[in-house]
Amino acid sequence: VPEPDEWVRRLAALPLTAQPGSRWLYQTPNDLLGVLVSRIAGQPLPDVLVERVCRPAGMADTDFHVPPDKLSRFVPQLARVDHGFDVFDPVDGMWAA
Repeated sequence: VPEPDEWVRRLAALPLTAQPGSRWLYQTPNDLLGVLVSRIAGQPLPDVLVERVCRPAGMADTDFHVPPDKLSRFVPQLARVDHGFDVFDPVDGMWAA
């Protein structure tokens, strides 16, 4: 993954896939917003969100890193298959909420 400055430079060099306001791209605007929030705050995005959102909301056990001693708390993610469910293992351990 490139550093934020390089990522923004590469993003700015790409042609538009649609005219602004005519289509929504789910992930890219969120990534760009994360870079901007981090720059404005002068801190890494995970630190900003934990300090300014999670902790004030009383989410004392929410973070962007799971220490090894808490990995056992994860539950498997299930995906619907023909007539039931099966354990789903996302690519590279990526999860979305």
